[in-house]
Amino acid sequence: RSLVIAAKGETAAYTRSGYCVNRFPSLLPGGARKYTSNSMDYTVLDCIYVPGEKSFFVLDIMCWHGQPVYDCETTFRFFWLKSRLAETPGLNERSSVNSHRFIALDAFACQPSTMNEVLSSRPALEVDGLLFYHCQTQYTPGKTPLVGWLKPHMLPETLSISASPAFLEQCKPPDFDKMETSGEKSGESRMDGVKKVRKATKEKGPSPSADSMQT
Repeated sequence: RSLVIAAKGETAAYTRSGYCVNRFPSLLPGGARKYTSNSMDYTVLDCIYVPGEKSFFVLDIMCWHGQPVYDCETTFRFFWLKSRLAETPGLNERSSVNSHRFIALDAFACQPSTMNEVLSSRPALEVDGLLFYHCQTQYTPGKTPLVGWLKPHMLPETLSISASPAFLEQCKPPDFDKMETSGEKSGESRMDGVKKVRKATKEKGPSPSADSMQT
């Protein structure tokens, strides 16, 4: 997971603990030499970095070209992110002025029919997990109950969402049996964690409807 900040003519990638691991040129607003004289041009992105591909897969956006969107709802941030990246030529390619690719991850409505369709075939890219965002939440640093995460092979058992055998074959760990047994070595199974979340949700009130979620 990387926080990417483009400002004052260079782009920097930071770890979760705030350590700068790389500085490089990019075509992000604020990240190229032409922006050195204008401190108002800066961009902040929440990304996943894949070293083998020298690519940043963008999860979320906090600021673009000096315009903050922290306080905007998830649906708008995802729309803004997708459109801004698409309108910036060369960001999805490596070059002398853009040493790392920036690619927006796809987002889908959290509806059973939509998820079944998305998971009906083997994914074009390796899938590590699925993030679930509440559509009406602002960007929140750190942990929040309004953003959840599941491994693809957990979906049938946790959410009763079907996935094609080809998809599960690529994503399912070889030692995975069931959520109730796969975590026994750690003292508490993943299923125990899921049950606790469900119990806490019932105590606090009804959970968000599918219309208010996005994955």
